[in-house]
Formats: sequence, C-alpha cells, structure tokens
Amino acid sequence: MKHIPNIITFLRIILIPVFLYFIILAYNQTPVDLFYATVGIVVFALLALTDKLDGSIARRYNLVSNVGKFIDPLADKCLMICGLAVLVIYNKLSVFIAIILVLREIFITVFRLVYIRKNNIVIPADNWGKVKTVLFFVICSFAFLPFFDQNLNNILFIPVVLVSLFSCFRYIRGASKNG
Repeated sequence: MKHIPNIITFLRIILIPVFLYFIILAYNQTPVDLFYATVGIVVFALLALTDKLDGSIARRYNLVSNVGKFIDPLADKCLMICGLAVLVIYNKLSVFIAIILVLREIFITVFRLVYIRKNNIVIPADNWGKVKTVLFFVICSFAFLPFFDQNLNNILFIPVVLVSLFSCFRYIRGASKNG
C-alpha cells in the first residue's frame, strides 16, 4: 500500500506515449480525426487527473515520500512538455509561449536538484504551483480540440504563463527562506 501513490505517478509517465500516439494520429490526418483526437484528449485528461489522485492517496494515508515529492512534479513536467510540443508542432500554440513554459519547468527542475543536493531537503510545490498545474492541464485539454486555433490558444495560455512565472518566483523565495 505504501508505494501506491508512486506507482500511480510512474504509470502516468509510462502512459504519456499513449496520449502522444492518439493525438499525433488525429492531427496527421486531414481533416483532423475527431475519434483519435477525443481519445488523445481523454487520455491526456486522465493522466492529468492522476496527479490529483496520487497526491490525495499519499496525504490521506500518510504515504508522502521524498521520492513522491520529486517524481510527481517530474511526471507533470513530462506530460506538460509533451503536450506543449504537440501544440507547437501542429501550429496550435505560439513557440514563444511554449518556450517560456518549458524554460520555467527546466529551471525549476534544475533548481530543485541543486537545492536537494546542497540542503538534502525536498521542497514540495506550494499552492500556486498546484494552481499552475491545474490551470495548464485544463487549458491544454481544450487547446487540443481541433476547432481551437493558435490565436485562441495563445490568449487562453496567457493566464498559464502569468501563474507559471508567479509560482516560479514564489518557489524560489520559499526555498531561500528554508535554506
């Protein structure tokens, strides 16, 4: 029982290629295949929901671990980056927006690794980081819909960018208070 949250997290990582398979299959057809797009979006949404599930199980049954604190955000980042890549490749999101979001994720990951190595402490995401993740997954799920174009998606992603940058600032500030 004590490893269930981490197993769910690892399954999220392992199932990312399933999402990629269906969404790429959908967008490689003209017109976009709605069945495959729907399957891809549903898989993406289910993977996003497992983020809530593993965290809830870990907290409810006191199964929070340092491995989980580290691997859970990493799984989110993998899914986020894959989602962004698909949106950019199929011209559904500005490269500029995707670069900002990916650089933020890389920066936070490197920062966490350095901080863990230096202080031997894993800093979990705060509430703004969680808001950023939920906001991203909700908006990204809609952005995959064939009738959402790049202009609409760029506008929808503005709050994601703002919350991402704000949460990054708060994470660094929180780490400096702890270290």
